[in-house]
Amino acid sequence: MEIKNYKDLSIEEQFQFVTALTDFANITLPRLEASKDRLTADDRKAMAEGLKLIGAFPIYRSFAEQAFLYNDFEGRVYRLRHCVERIKKEIGKDVVAQTAGGQTVAYIPALQQQFRRRGRPTREEAYAKNVAASVDDAESKRQQAIARLLDIEIVTNQTLREKNNDELAVEREQKRQEEEKVNPSLFSGESRDNGITEYRNNDKTEDRDNDPSSAEPTSISPTIESLSDARLHLDQVRFLLSPELQQRVDTVRELRNRASVASETAKTMALRGEKPEDIEVYTKQASEATEQYEAIYDAVDNELGTVYYRLKNDGDYSDKFSKRFRIKDFTAILKQLKPYYDKVKSPEFEVRMKTLIEQESPEYVARMKAEKEKKEEVEGILRYLRRKDKQASKQRVETARKRFARLEELLGKDMAKDYRPLLTVIEEDFAASQDGKAPVTTAKKSK
Repeated sequence: MEIKNYKDLSIEEQFQFVTALTDFANITLPRLEASKDRLTADDRKAMAEGLKLIGAFPIYRSFAEQAFLYNDFEGRVYRLRHCVERIKKEIGKDVVAQTAGGQTVAYIPALQQQFRRRGRPTREEAYAKNVAASVDDAESKRQQAIARLLDIEIVTNQTLREKNNDELAVEREQKRQEEEKVNPSLFSGESRDNGITEYRNNDKTEDRDNDPSSAEPTSISPTIESLSDARLHLDQVRFLLSPELQQRVDTVRELRNRASVASETAKTMALRGEKPEDIEVYTKQASEATEQYEAIYDAVDNELGTVYYRLKNDGDYSDKFSKRFRIKDFTAILKQLKPYYDKVKSPEFEVRMKTLIEQESPEYVARMKAEKEKKEEVEGILRYLRRKDKQASKQRVETARKRFARLEELLGKDMAKDYRPLLTVIEEDFAASQDGKAPVTTAKKSK
């Protein structure tokens, strides 16, 4: 499904978009809301058109795409009104204004008459005038359509009141809060005690449509330097996580969206007095999705706490980290990661970290490699000593004695003596063959 961004549309296409949204908001949406969870085929078709309109705005792109992906139209009807109202505000930003009397209006300037020079206009001037008039006319149509969508009065030649300092300050604060809700920080003081902020407090963030997963990720490139002073997002510490956890982090948005939609549906159904057993289906969906993304947050806490501990206590790890990210001073990143360590630290965590550091140390790796090689050599010697397809011969006896001597070096004489009967059988078989006797065919039982 391909959905174009509203801002990428031409003026004429935006006019058509606003007209379609007006019809959807005023005619189609009330019908869908009245249908509750029993949408007919025509209702579903109408909702699909509405979702395409909503998806033209990045903040609701994920919401619309997932509705088509999971075909759960009924579970999303309850969110459409809020989505439409917020989109109307977004569309009307460049049209809505206030008059000197404080009335909210749609300001659409009248076409300005251009002074013409004396004489007949040149061909180029005439063409330019026609093009300008065409563009102005299309823009005027678009602005009038927006006014109809917002159901506000149109003014063209009225002096508008400039906002005073207090109003501008309120507007800036509202804008800042909006940006924070769309782009929550991991390192805010308002976060849960592990440093993760509004990703975990989404149920209280109504302005984000209870759907933080629908906001587009920021384009800030994750770097070690940015950890020192920037307010980062979950996707910006992703590069510090293991590949497996990175894949899980990529599912957080969908899980949060699923939980939000199910939770909102359950709330709305409860307010309408619907059956508890029907509500429980959505309550369970919200609970399960919440548990899944909370488990991912816990895993993020643990891995980032691990990075902090190893940077502080594991020289080999910090050396590799320094080379990988080309950084020598860990002061800034340690400061940012400490809340994660404080969250997960415990005696068990300390033991696990020490074991991990030991098992990844060069000495441990070399020891494990040597032990593996030793084990493989011991098993090879024992396979040779137990073979029954070899005929008794002087060469076999000599080879068996050399390999048994090597077994004593590897295991020590005390442990190797348990396998001495295997060599004895080979020696007796050879002796019996020299005396013309039948060779011994069964070895004494050995450990």
